[in-house]
Amino acid sequence: MTVYEIRPDASAPGYTHEVPADTMTIHIVPRFLVLPEQYFDDRREGRDSMSKIFGELNERYAISARPVVPVGPEWQIRRHAVEEVGMDEAIQAFRREQPDLALPVLQRYLAGGSTRPNDHDFRGEKRGAV
Repeated sequence: MTVYEIRPDASAPGYTHEVPADTMTIHIVPRFLVLPEQYFDDRREGRDSMSKIFGELNERYAISARPVVPVGPEWQIRRHAVEEVGMDEAIQAFRREQPDLALPVLQRYLAGGSTRPNDHDFRGEKRGAV
């Protein structure tokens, strides 16, 4: 990699030219978002609920196989995301393709309804904020 810097041109005052830099320093400054414990509790509960919904639908209707994720320390965090996305996609596809079968199962787990504005019901119809 070649890094250039702009220097004043000694032979032409008021002008500059680019030359390869003598040195370069890279500063890496990590930023952290510290989340409250409730976030992780809610996330864990949501993941558990999704796993139960997926498990029941998959057991009864064989909607999808869980994605295969490589084993290794570098996949520890990524594995959760890949599994969650795979489960969500399978549930949503099943809900769209066979709403009459999916509706009873989803209603049992999500009896409280959505609290998000502009959310859609289980059949894909838009509903207002609760």
